[in-house]
Amino acid sequence: MMWLFDEEVKKRPSFAKKKRNKKHINPMGQSMNTDLYKKVFKKISYYVGNFFVFILRLMWSFFKKVPWGIVSTVLIVAFAISIVVYSVTASDLPPDSVSAQLASATSEPSFSEPPEAVILSSEDEIKSLDVLGAGAQKQDRIEDIEYVIRSGETLSEIAFSYDIDADILAAYNGIENYNYIKAGDKIKIPSYVTEKKFRISYKRQKTKEALKKLPLNIAYTIIDDGDQNGSTITVQFALKDITGDAIKEAKWDFGDGNKAAKLEPAHNYRSPGVYDVRLVAVASDGTVYDSGVVKVDVPDPTVLHSSQNTRFITLPNPDDDFSFPGKVIMVAGYSSVESSPVKIIDTAAGATTVSFEKPGYYGITVEEQEGNQYYSVFVSPVPSMHVDASLDTRVLGVNWYRTQFNTGTSSNCGPASASMAIGWATGEYFSVYNVRQIVGWKGDGATSFADLLKAIRVRGINDAAIVRLRDFNDLKEVIDNGDVAIILIHTGGISMVKGNPATDLFGKYYNDSVGHYIVVKGYSLDGKYLVINDPIPSDWASNSWRYPDGISMIGRNRYFSTQEVFNSLRTYNMIVVPRKK
Repeated sequence: MMWLFDEEVKKRPSFAKKKRNKKHINPMGQSMNTDLYKKVFKKISYYVGNFFVFILRLMWSFFKKVPWGIVSTVLIVAFAISIVVYSVTASDLPPDSVSAQLASATSEPSFSEPPEAVILSSEDEIKSLDVLGAGAQKQDRIEDIEYVIRSGETLSEIAFSYDIDADILAAYNGIENYNYIKAGDKIKIPSYVTEKKFRISYKRQKTKEALKKLPLNIAYTIIDDGDQNGSTITVQFALKDITGDAIKEAKWDFGDGNKAAKLEPAHNYRSPGVYDVRLVAVASDGTVYDSGVVKVDVPDPTVLHSSQNTRFITLPNPDDDFSFPGKVIMVAGYSSVESSPVKIIDTAAGATTVSFEKPGYYGITVEEQEGNQYYSVFVSPVPSMHVDASLDTRVLGVNWYRTQFNTGTSSNCGPASASMAIGWATGEYFSVYNVRQIVGWKGDGATSFADLLKAIRVRGINDAAIVRLRDFNDLKEVIDNGDVAIILIHTGGISMVKGNPATDLFGKYYNDSVGHYIVVKGYSLDGKYLVINDPIPSDWASNSWRYPDGISMIGRNRYFSTQEVFNSLRTYNMIVVPRKK
C-alpha cells in the first residue's frame, strides 16, 4: 500500500512540472507579472495533494494500529495549523493578505506636518490677496431655469450666483431697472447656449441705440434729509457739459419706479440703496442725448440726518463726565432727565455737566443758544483708548461708522471698511458704492488690501499704507498716534455676545463665519480687548436695530477679545489710515 501511495504522488505531473513565466492582463486591462501568485498556487497545490495522501495513510494506520492513528492525526492537525499560519504571515503574499491588512489596521497613523503660514510682506504680494465673501456658489446652466426671487435678493446677486452678467439677465427678462424687483416674481435664467445667442443680439441692439444717441453727463448731489425727520434723502440732479436752454425735452428715470420731466429735478428717496438713474434728453435741433445708467448711492436717511444734526461724543472711561454748552432737557428712552441714568453734576455758566450711571449709548437733547442740539454719547464699558475720544476730535462730532446694509450685496465688508476709514480721515461721507467704483469691484466680494489702499489714497489720504502687524503693540501704537487700522480676520474665531447686543458690547452679534474686514479704532487699557467698528449690519432685512441713542447702528464700538482677533487673522498685515493733513 505504501508503495502504491508513493506511485500515485509521482503520477501528478500537473503539480510537479515547472511552468513558464507569462504575463497576463487583469480585468482592468493592465499587464501584471504572475510569479508571486504562481508560487502561492504551487505551494497550495502541493500541500493539498499531500493532504489527501496523509488522509489515506491515516486511515490505513488507524486500522493497522491505533497508536499510529493518533500520531498521524496530531501530525495532520499540526501541519494544517502551519498552513494557516503561513497564509497569514507569509511575506511574499499579495499586499491585501490578512497579515498586511491586520498590520495596516493596527499600525500607528502618521500625519504630515501642517504647512507653515505664509506671511505677505511686500505690496506686490499683497495685491494677490482676495477676500472670500459669503456669495453664492456658481450654478450649472445646462438648460433654462425658472427662478423665484426671494426676499432681500437683488438681481445682481442672482446673476452672480449663475455666472451671468446682470445686464444680460435683466434684458433677457425684459427688466428695465434690475434694482427694482419684487420677492415672488419669476424670472428665467438662460442656459449657456441661450445666453450666447441672446448676448449677440443684445450687443447688436445696444450698438444701434448708441448710434442714435449722443452721450450726456449728469451730476447729482445728496443735499438734504427730505422730510427733516430722518426718513428720506433728497438728491439734486443736474446736467453737465450742456446748458438747459439747448434741451427741449427731458425724461428722467430715478431707478425707484418714479420718473420726471424737469431738466434738473430734485428727488426724494425713501429707502437707502444703489439706484440706476438715467436721463434721455432731446435738444432743440432734434438731437437725442442719453446719459446711460448712472449709479446713485443713497445712504440710510439716519446716516445723513445724524451727520448733519447730531454730534457724536465718545467717553473712553465709564466714570467720565461731560459738559454740554446748554441745558439738558431730554434723554432718549426716558420720560425725564431725572429718571434716566444721566445725572446732572453742575449747571454753572450756562453749561450742564453730567455723569453716567452705566456705560452704553445715550441720546441727549440740549437746549443751546442757537436752538436744540442732539448728542449721541457713547460711554465705554471699560477704561479704553479711542481715536475719536481725544480733545481735538470730540467737537468734530462726525458719524464715520458705515455698514454693508443696502449696498447691493452681502459681500461688501472691504469697501465698507474703506468708506469708514475715509470718513474718519476726512470727516466727510464717502459712499461704499464710490469705493467699489474705484477698486473695480466685480460683485463677488473679493477685494484686496491693495484695492482698498488705492481707494483711500484717491481721497487724498496719501500717508495711508500697508504695514506689518506682529502683535498687540503694533495696533496700540497705531491708535496712540490717532490713526485707525483695517485688518482681515475670520469671524468664526470671535465669540458671540452673551446678552442683548444693544446693551452688551462684548463679542460679535451675528452667526457669519467668513473672511471679514473690520476697522480697529481703540483698545482697552488692560490690553484684553480691541474696539472694533464692524460693518456687518445687525439686521440684513432692514438694518433697523439701533443702540439706545436711536441713531447708532449695532456694529459701532464692539469689543472683541484681543487674543481671539489675533488667532483669527487671515494675514499679518494692516492698512494704517491717519487723519488727513
